[in-house]
Amino acid sequence: MGMAKAERWVDEILGKGMVPDLKLWSVVMTHFARKALPDVCEKIFEQMVKNTTSVPDSTVYNLLMLAYGRQALKAQTRTEAREARRKQRKWLGKMVAAGFEPTGSTFEIICAEPAKAGDWRKVENTRKKMFGGESGCVDKLTAKASLMLLQAHLIGGNYPGAEVVAKNMADDDKLEPKAIQLIKRHLPQNEALNILE
Repeated sequence: MGMAKAERWVDEILGKGMVPDLKLWSVVMTHFARKALPDVCEKIFEQMVKNTTSVPDSTVYNLLMLAYGRQALKAQTRTEAREARRKQRKWLGKMVAAGFEPTGSTFEIICAEPAKAGDWRKVENTRKKMFGGESGCVDKLTAKASLMLLQAHLIGGNYPGAEVVAKNMADDDKLEPKAIQLIKRHLPQNEALNILE
């Protein structure tokens, strides 16, 4: 139903001779990305490239990756989830090939699931591939992305790594109340105090 609705919308807009701008394409794609309908998002992407002068920006690529990330979470089998993540990585490659640098938002989308699972190695490797820097570096991360990195280390039990991330967050003014709560929840009081000093 989602695909049919998207096709109807695109046909109607283009049939009236209207040329949707990038903002309008992004609004429509956001709707379908949140509903975990990447096929619809790909269709909209194709129409954007084919029928208008709008050049997809990093937001559009992020939305495609978001759609596949949500599809992976909703997958019924591991095979389906793995395939959705593979396609998510494919769109990350296309984004870079198109000349866009990954952003903090890109990191948030790609690492949401492994961070919650405490897979700090995967989260750190993704951060290094995207932004470089030493382990625990938060220079190019948003406050939310930094929190996810901290979450991955804490849930995964890598407390020395969590300490490095927390100190870097503090130096970068990103150690917000949520991060402090997370540290206190996962660490014994004395270790939490050491990190928060």
